[in-house]
Amino acid sequence: MFVYIAYRFNDTDAGKVLANIGTAHRVGYEFIQKGDYPIIPHSDFVMALMFGKKIPFDYYYKSTMEWMERCDAIAVVIDGEPLSNGVVAELKRAIALKKKVYRAYINILTDDVKIEVWEQPIAP
Repeated sequence: MFVYIAYRFNDTDAGKVLANIGTAHRVGYEFIQKGDYPIIPHSDFVMALMFGKKIPFDYYYKSTMEWMERCDAIAVVIDGEPLSNGVVAELKRAIALKKKVYRAYINILTDDVKIEVWEQPIAP
């Protein structure tokens, strides 16, 4: 099963952005352990580093939504902070498409991840 990992990317400083990228990959690793294939849009940061402003900013929003729509499921990463606007948009679209939805709870301090099916997902 292809699972789209939905988690905030942007943050208040570069260190937090890198931490967010790491968190998304940590959750993706848990899905690999289950035999699934995670799609982690945070990997686009390599494209941004290599090509900068040659790639329009809205490309990333469009491409990540395209990837989510092609996946079988979406995993919304829950860390105690409010969901970003991008994650909310992805979740709403996934619900509209009747995708399987997971909640991936991560403890940022311990790196522990708990994944569960979100039976009746509600986008804020």
